[in-house]
Amino acid sequence: EQVGKPHGRDERHGNLTYLSLFGLARAPELAAESHAKATAALALASGVSEDLRRVAQYIFTRNE
Repeated sequence: EQVGKPHGRDERHGNLTYLSLFGLARAPELAAESHAKATAALALASGVSEDLRRVAQYIFTRNE
């Protein structure tokens, strides 16, 4: 089951996205960098961070 907004909605509404700001080539690179930073920070965090790590992983890989 697909969840989320309909395809093209952000563009139709003029919403900024990684893709619209940085282009098709750079957006995935920036997403990977953000994901790496988030998971590194979570690895250093005290307490339970596994759920947050899973959320970050889901967001990063959801459209693969």
